Amino acid sequence: MKEHVLPALCQTLAGLPADRRSVRTIKRIMRCMEASLGATAVALVCKNKRSDELEVTQSHNIFQEAANAYRRQVGTGAIGRLFYSEPLLIIKRDANPEEYQELKIETDYRLAVAARVSSSAGVYGFFVVFFETDPQDSPLVIQLVQAAAGLCGAAKEREELLDALDDLRRYDPDTGLLCYTYFMDRLAEELAKSHRYKLPLSLIVMDVDNFKPIIKSCGSHSGIELLRELSDALKFCIRGVDILGRFGSDEFIMYPAFPGFHVHSAGFFMW
Repeated sequence: MKEHVLPALCQTLAGLPADRRSVRTIKRIMRCMEASLGATAVALVCKNKRSDELEVTQSHNIFQEAANAYRRQVGTGAIGRLFYSEPLLIIKRDANPEEYQELKIETDYRLAVAARVSSSAGVYGFFVVFFETDPQDSPLVIQLVQAAAGLCGAAKEREELLDALDDLRRYDPDTGLLCYTYFMDRLAEELAKSHRYKLPLSLIVMDVDNFKPIIKSCGSHSGIELLRELSDALKFCIRGVDILGRFGSDEFIMYPAFPGFHVHSAGFFMW
């Protein structure tokens, strides 16, 4: 088994830095579990931050309808142990019926190996591999499932960190508005759309009067507070789909979403 497993895992590890999204990395890991360990089905189950329920976020050899229907609470059973006390569980058909049903997603299974998926930020959920027959070399299978769960956690954490970095680049730290560079990228896309469909596109630039005297008399901190309050007021006045950004030290720039918003309408809109 080792001569088949190690190359597949090495290939997955090699692809981890190249994949921006964790979906592709986790899909490769799942295929590796099937090809190398003889797994009949594989699933990644994570907690939904909004509903606090556990859901199947990715699966392999499981019908989508069954994956969508799977909903669980952490509780105090097998899933609770995975989250809080035991990083790995082996559930067999003749084991506790309640724990067996907790992990069951679609069809009956002979054995399931589930491992906690976590990162430095906390526990995401668990990675579970199903078998119809007892796998050969069980200690190696356990190690590989734990390693796969670790890779899933690393891939998801990397994705979250990259998304957080994108947010830092995208938004101005003082006002919370789009920064100049990202705004201009969005504007270029809208200009291209405007030219393609021959629709007018309005651009509105606003500046704060007497901003420099305010900074001189009250300090830079007061100036930033003023910009933040003005930004909040502008966001309150525009539609949620309109694009607003910071243009300079005391300037704001925006364009109404959807080409076709004529300049006269834009003037009335701002008035």
